[in-house]
Amino acid sequence: MTTSTKHRSQRRTRRALPTGPAPQAAFHPHPTHDDIAARAYELFVRRGGRHGQDWEDWLLAERELAASGSRQRLSGDQPDYAG
Repeated sequence: MTTSTKHRSQRRTRRALPTGPAPQAAFHPHPTHDDIAARAYELFVRRGGRHGQDWEDWLLAERELAASGSRQRLSGDQPDYAG
């Protein structure tokens, strides 16, 4: 290692970390795939776990979560996709 390379690596400085409050999680106006999947599974279980209505469960979950998000956006609150 040459002297000039060694000096350059020793001169590296660290950036200061922000000291303010931690940023909140980003608000997403649309439910995520995982949100929809979790709600669809809840609907599946509530129906007794009968198979064959996966599309209906998925579409209903999407509608419910989208409506919930719309209401939350109007009120200024963040949505609670837990159902």
